Amino acid sequence: MILKRRFKVIKDIMTYQGTLHADEAVTLVEDMSLSNYRSGSAEYKVKDGVGKLWYIHKNDVKPL
Repeated sequence: MILKRRFKVIKDIMTYQGTLHADEAVTLVEDMSLSNYRSGSAEYKVKDGVGKLWYIHKNDVKPL
């Protein structure tokens, strides 16, 4: 997976920290599915247009 790759959010992702809205473009910061040191349900660490980091599933985005 290439870092700095851009994705489009498929559906709204709501958390207690805010909402990442559908059709928003995000940039890949880290592909955590390849890491041997992290576990959990989030697979991508992405940054939105404002610079906020989000931990999301790869099924919630599609490539631009």
